[in-house]
Amino acid sequence: MKEQIRNLSCKGVDVLVKRLRDIREKLIGLVSKLSVEELNLVICGDWTVKDVLGHIASWREAELQIIKEALKEKPKFSFYFKSKEDLDKWNQDQVEKKRGLTLKEVIRELESINEEFIGFLEKLGDEKLYYKFKPPWQGETTIKGCVEVEIKHEQHHLNKIAEKTGRQVN
Repeated sequence: MKEQIRNLSCKGVDVLVKRLRDIREKLIGLVSKLSVEELNLVICGDWTVKDVLGHIASWREAELQIIKEALKEKPKFSFYFKSKEDLDKWNQDQVEKKRGLTLKEVIRELESINEEFIGFLEKLGDEKLYYKFKPPWQGETTIKGCVEVEIKHEQHHLNKIAEKTGRQVN
């Protein structure tokens, strides 16, 4: 049986959804203002802006799968990260899968998976945010913890794009 934890200082689904939408609006707003040269700048490793957006989309999709699986009686994840090398390889593989897409296609995919993720959270409800589980990496987390990591992850990449392009985030 899943252990349920309650932290009275935690915020509910509605606040998480607002944060997800706000960060996405900032990211897409920034990217929409970039020139062709800025879009082709290397932002992280050898990743361009489009690659970073594809990376975010891949993680959002993976987190949705992880959360859905975590809610099952006996979760079986389709991938595991036993080391940083496993994580790095998975990240690079996901970026490579999206390299053939246009920027518009990557943004459409990013928007689509974000709305699917948000729709799932809204149906999930506040109480299930606190289910504790072991994700396909080390340690334990809650569903809320996974969502907060997604928000921080997207904020990190938004900041990197702004830094590398010299643009302000609105």
